[in-house]
Amino acid sequence: MQNKPKLYILGINYAPELVGIGPFTAQMAEALACQWEVHAFTSFPYYPKWEKIPLQTPKTEGTNPKITRFWNYVPSRPKILFRLLHELLFAFQIFFYLLVHRRPSKIIVVAPPIFLAYAAYVLGVIWRVPVLVHFQDIQPDAALALYPHLRSWFSPLFTVNRFMLRRTQVTTIHEGMQEHIHRTYGVTGTVFPNWVRQTQDQAAPSTPKLLYSGSLGEKYSGYLGDTHSGLFPFLRQCILQQLDVTIVGAGPQLVKLKKEFPQFSYLDILSDADYARTVLSHTHLIVAQNPALQHMLMPSKLLAAVSFARPVVLIGTESPASHWLEKYQLGTLWSSGTITLPPNPSRQNIEQARKDYDLTEILSRHNYLQDLSKISSGITLPI
Repeated sequence: MQNKPKLYILGINYAPELVGIGPFTAQMAEALACQWEVHAFTSFPYYPKWEKIPLQTPKTEGTNPKITRFWNYVPSRPKILFRLLHELLFAFQIFFYLLVHRRPSKIIVVAPPIFLAYAAYVLGVIWRVPVLVHFQDIQPDAALALYPHLRSWFSPLFTVNRFMLRRTQVTTIHEGMQEHIHRTYGVTGTVFPNWVRQTQDQAAPSTPKLLYSGSLGEKYSGYLGDTHSGLFPFLRQCILQQLDVTIVGAGPQLVKLKKEFPQFSYLDILSDADYARTVLSHTHLIVAQNPALQHMLMPSKLLAAVSFARPVVLIGTESPASHWLEKYQLGTLWSSGTITLPPNPSRQNIEQARKDYDLTEILSRHNYLQDLSKISSGITLPI
């Protein structure tokens, strides 16, 4: 390890969180550790339940990757102002902690939160090291789409984003985000998608059983929506068609779901092994996406279709996610009316998708490690 260049990975979410961004950040760190001395800086686990973390000092564990965790304020209901405070406090902690630490060779920051990218950029300027911003979804763009009446509040952040992103390397998890960043900020990023974390095959049950899994959020993550194309009207249609549904997850909307749909089954967040068994005991996956954010994030639960060869019913409108399903023939789009359950995907399509979304294949195809080495010759430091 002593001969390896030092790489800092900054991200508010990390394993052992079981859903969302955290597992991908952890696996990225583990994969990059083969050629780098990786040190990840993250929070204590809190997502998707948004449970408060007991106050404690930073804790370091592991070797390569080494992981340092920080206490952070966690709101019980992630409304916009409380979420901003949550993300700002974490970014400030990281910045001042790293300011007095040894200079790395490179920095990767996983966004959101976008404030963490600001902190990483300033550290990169001070240390004169390259910074890569990897977008799992895009802030403040997503917030503006949800709260257009607050445009004047977000305008300064767009200016800062444009300045920062033109001076860093940018990667996104799908082409829709790449196009949005280019259109909004004039930056040409690279697509570095999320990957299939496990694969397992088993014949599907003969009777239709639908599974929704993920964060049970309000507007942003795990969008449930009570509009014509949201999860609530979809579940009402399931009742009309007498479809069996299991809901796996935690979040602010869980109580509301249980109250309106007591006939469905509910499970807490599952380990990878339990999640695999649960998916394989169902015939179809349900994925919900907020139409206002469809170009700014990509539901990671879509990859479960590839992992376990189960078709998806995607709730929403035409989007990069629906185009992805169409490309691999892995499911259908539902907006309203009768639910038509898609057939099982072909073995050929499953195998092709598994190859395309294998982490080793992605690293090789995108030349990610070598791209990191090249950033230093292309980055523009304004000092």
